[in-house]
Amino acid sequence: PPPPPAGRPRRWLPPLAVLGVVLALVLGGYAAAVAVQPGAGPPVQVTQGLRVFPLPGWEVAQSPFADIDSVRLTKGSGTLDVLASPFEGAVEGLYELYATRFLEPGARQLRVARPALVELESGVVALRGGYVGLFGDVASAIEGEITVLISPGGLGVVFDAWSGQGQLNRTIEEARRMIDGAEVA
Repeated sequence: PPPPPAGRPRRWLPPLAVLGVVLALVLGGYAAAVAVQPGAGPPVQVTQGLRVFPLPGWEVAQSPFADIDSVRLTKGSGTLDVLASPFEGAVEGLYELYATRFLEPGARQLRVARPALVELESGVVALRGGYVGLFGDVASAIEGEITVLISPGGLGVVFDAWSGQGQLNRTIEEARRMIDGAEVA
């Protein structure tokens, strides 16, 4: 007798198997990357009530601000200056004070953007805005992003993430992560 007729070929099994392998590789790779991703390093005390946690690759450098509690963190072409001082007033006043007292004196040209309110991951409301300027004898422009907040205890905190123009995008996300992760009392 002739063999029984063959069933319909299962054409969906090979593509489904390939899809399963691709998903396993992609999701497994993502899970492995998250598992081995280094976290923030040991905290850096800026002043009483303010600690910053540098991400891997960020190093503490000499702060140029001698008359105020501050820390400078650097990574490649990126820099994050963190300044803190008691402050009475509105957060808008702190933003303007930083621009006029710390940025303008060293700038040959400066454009400071109008800031906007942002909520940090900690729930703290801050003011954030950008700037571009020519500073000192440096031939190329510097671009930066200022984030300011006032703690419930009256501590005015300024985070200034900056780099050469066109290079800030390389480090701004990490700088924002450090800003979000800072402990402000």
